[in-house]
Amino acid sequence: MEQAAESLKGKKVLVVRLSALGDVVQTLPAVERLAAAGATVDWLTQPAYAALARCCPLVRRVLEFPRRHFFRRAAACARALRQEHYDLALDLQGLLKSALGARAARAATPRWNSGSSRASGGVARRAPLCLRPSAISTRGSAATPTASRSTWN
Repeated sequence: MEQAAESLKGKKVLVVRLSALGDVVQTLPAVERLAAAGATVDWLTQPAYAALARCCPLVRRVLEFPRRHFFRRAAACARALRQEHYDLALDLQGLLKSALGARAARAATPRWNSGSSRASGGVARRAPLCLRPSAISTRGSAATPTASRSTWN
């Protein structure tokens, strides 16, 4: 765990989780772990969920992935992503549209098999230590992960 935290210290990380309210909420523990490891975290999401992402004080900047008028707005979104010079882009959605957002950032984009049928790649690499389920305690149901220690109200 310490080795993974050390490798993220001072890095700019883009978290890509675009849609579905439940998916966005379930991404919060991963954002908390990344921030605890010393990473600067930005979040790419759809406009409908941007306000929720902005409620998390651990997120430095929330970028909106265009859902409507995609072809007119995609270039501006890609430019904004490239200007940030991210060290790492984590596609936590595993769909084509989230992969497009992660690749537009022109950052390293690790791929791992998350066990989901929609997981992109299916590569036999494991997720970074700070994002593995063992690094996040679950209270109650395994479907509702919560960080072991909350750092925000």
